[in-house]
Amino acid sequence: MTKPQHLLHVFSTFAVGGPEVRSCDLINHFGERYRHTIIAMDGRYDCRAKLQPGVPVTYLEVQNFRQNLLKNVQQFSRLLKQLKPDVLLTYNWGSIEWGLANALSRVCPHFHWEEGFAPEEVVRQKTRRIYARRLFLSNAQKVVVPSRVLERIAQQVWKFPASRVSYIPNGVDVDKYSRSFSHEHNLTFIPELTKHQGKLLVGTVATLRQEKNIPRLIRAFTQAATHLDAILAIVGNGPEYQSLLQLVQNNNLSEKVILLGHKDDPAEIVKQFDVFAISSDTEQMPISVLEAMAAGCPIVGTEVGDIKEMVASANKSFLCPAVDEAAFANKLQQLLTDAVLRAQIGQQNYERCKELFDKSVMYRNYENLYDLNV
Repeated sequence: MTKPQHLLHVFSTFAVGGPEVRSCDLINHFGERYRHTIIAMDGRYDCRAKLQPGVPVTYLEVQNFRQNLLKNVQQFSRLLKQLKPDVLLTYNWGSIEWGLANALSRVCPHFHWEEGFAPEEVVRQKTRRIYARRLFLSNAQKVVVPSRVLERIAQQVWKFPASRVSYIPNGVDVDKYSRSFSHEHNLTFIPELTKHQGKLLVGTVATLRQEKNIPRLIRAFTQAATHLDAILAIVGNGPEYQSLLQLVQNNNLSEKVILLGHKDDPAEIVKQFDVFAISSDTEQMPISVLEAMAAGCPIVGTEVGDIKEMVASANKSFLCPAVDEAAFANKLQQLLTDAVLRAQIGQQNYERCKELFDKSVMYRNYENLYDLNV
């Protein structure tokens, strides 16, 4: 029996987030084909709860690494030599020093993922980080990105040749999110929404961080739904939860804006959305948008990252610059007042998601990537 490849994953955090959730999904899917070691540089391993029992995963705590670049690289190099993985996989800025450690004393092929930018780099990337990526990832076999925007940045700004940049879009379980032909609008199974049965439902799913700019969504919704029987449901948790709750209460919006908190499996809630809204300052290829497309939702909101390239042609005009809240509100109101238009756009989004962004496509792409060194 062939020995499974050993994949060493180094994350800046293994808290619940896009790259971490996707990695859990891939680990679950491939089962015993690979074995995995996971390192979270901040010591958080919350996302391990999404892994199925029995998957071949071990966790490793890295101690005393917040020293200086030289000492960190020396420590990481020693760990690489001890672990002897078949492939090193690093994710985002917080893990980038591992690339330099592997480059100085090459142990295995190295693949690095870039998923997007922290709030301080939304408008402009930091020059020192641009040069650090060029240096620390100079020997990476592949730099993997989930969006066309990042693909262009990797080639044009970070100066990696096209042959070393791999665009692998995220994927979702389209069948899980798709609505059946017998689907009925029913909010009674969601305790917080039971009394709102029959109302139009605008929804979003997000980790409640500053860059998601949920206050923008609340303002746009409030303006759009002034004379409509509609509610806004916000699914997710995060550091901004309490401030958002305070914002809702201070503006007497508790009957119109409902914070549902974190849901382990939001699929059934997303299927109830009449419109999916996204208000982020920055994104790349948000999985939440793909899930909403799979559920047959029209998408309204900010045209950041790849969102405009993701949605169906008929949906593109319902995305607007992040700073134009008036346009956001107007486009949301247009969708809320036209059920036929919502259905048409939602169907086209579903068909596009099924063709291009189903998980089966993503699984094949990752299998090919992991096996490059075989």
